[in-house]
Amino acid sequence: TNSTVSISGEKALQDGTAQHKALSWILNEDPQQLSPCDPRLLQRYIASLLYFQLDGENWLDNSGYRTSANECEWFGITCG
Repeated sequence: TNSTVSISGEKALQDGTAQHKALSWILNEDPQQLSPCDPRLLQRYIASLLYFQLDGENWLDNSGYRTSANECEWFGITCG
């Protein structure tokens, strides 16, 4: 969570913000439950942050988001 706070600042700790929703999902609901040392954790947080910030629930295609799928398989996400 330190890396998410370093990216999102205090907003990661403020209820109702997209940053807080993404962090809460990663910590409490994400089926992958990645270790804090996993290099994918930050990538997964940022992808979920995009989902919350841009109202992903109402996208025409939000395939894969907030599932156990690797974030690189979420619709529209390309990992290099």
